[in-house]
Amino acid sequence: MGNGGFLINNIAPGCLGISADSIASGYDVNSVLNGFVSDVFRSASSIVNIDIEMAEPVPFTAIAIINHNITEGSSINLRLSNTGFTAFDETINMSSNWYSRYIYKKDESGELIKTFASNLYTTFEEKTYKYIRVEIDSSLYVQIGEIFIGDVFQFTRNYNWGFGLVFTTDKNIENLNGQYIESQVSEQQGYKLEFDGVLPTEYEKFKHLFREGMKIFVPDMDLKECFHGIINSTTFEVRREYYTDNFTLNFMENF
Repeated sequence: MGNGGFLINNIAPGCLGISADSIASGYDVNSVLNGFVSDVFRSASSIVNIDIEMAEPVPFTAIAIINHNITEGSSINLRLSNTGFTAFDETINMSSNWYSRYIYKKDESGELIKTFASNLYTTFEEKTYKYIRVEIDSSLYVQIGEIFIGDVFQFTRNYNWGFGLVFTTDKNIENLNGQYIESQVSEQQGYKLEFDGVLPTEYEKFKHLFREGMKIFVPDMDLKECFHGIINSTTFEVRREYYTDNFTLNFMENF
């Protein structure tokens, strides 16, 4: 078992431009940059290249593809260059990082349905590139809610074993002549992570996690599961004992 951590500092929304060579009508590729994972991009074919151009070469150590429908066994490659999208200096294969589970959410007609929540991520030694291509060869059209390109923050001392699960639902409630009627909009799960005995030198790193911006939570960096969301605590409370820090993170997932 490896320590958990977060992917942070998403640089993709600050890119100079993004394009795709296959786009279904009504599904803008810019959707993968806006942070709303339910606002998806969709390709018109099963093979698609998504090209992201940064303003200058930038360093990063991780990439995640959130709320996707890519089928297991598909080919997923990250191609990197500092000269353009015609020749690439390096390729990182992401195909083996596929992971999925079921969630409940409303479809476009408003019906609550059981569906997949598929996310994948990979980490690597720091890369510094200007041109980033996500190349996907799947068995059906490709749908993606977000492409997250950023940095890895892995806990030096892991959260306490047996972390807490948090579960919430969103509902619409109406009062009709004294009769309450409710309909579920969605459901979310979250994690309560408690840390004991963290060295004070880690304080600034943990404090950074509470600042704005979506993050990717990875419960175990040796495994494939990851979640997109926010740390929803507004206060960073630290209890110091014997020259170490104890504190709590509350992370809620986005669907």
